[in-house]
Amino acid sequence: SLSNSQPRKPQVDTKNISAEHISRFEYMMKAIQSVTYEPKYQGYYGTGHRSCLDSYAKQMENNPKDLCVIEEKVKADIKYYAKLLKKNRNDAYTQGYYDALVLLANSLLRSKKAKMREIKKAVLEMKEKAQ
Repeated sequence: SLSNSQPRKPQVDTKNISAEHISRFEYMMKAIQSVTYEPKYQGYYGTGHRSCLDSYAKQMENNPKDLCVIEEKVKADIKYYAKLLKKNRNDAYTQGYYDALVLLANSLLRSKKAKMREIKKAVLEMKEKAQ
């Protein structure tokens, strides 16, 4: 296309993921599956990005009920990969891996907030019924 729009980095399609009545694990699996790559972000960048997402998906499958462990690991890995990127800005694989970590951190936060809203709604409904 001849448009002047910049290619968008891979992102989660939040419009097509409903967080209601599903677990955080299910939300995260849908989020990971919804990531798409524009042509500019394929190659080494895309390989690093997908490698990170696949690695964390496997870790989440091993412990689907406690994603807090994953959240802590993602935070630590973000710090580690940020340091790597400072040393070598031109490493597309590392940049893709780092961007995937940031995407995971944001998705984990969104899934947590969605669960909190769901719990708050249920508590308020119970409170209204009690009155």
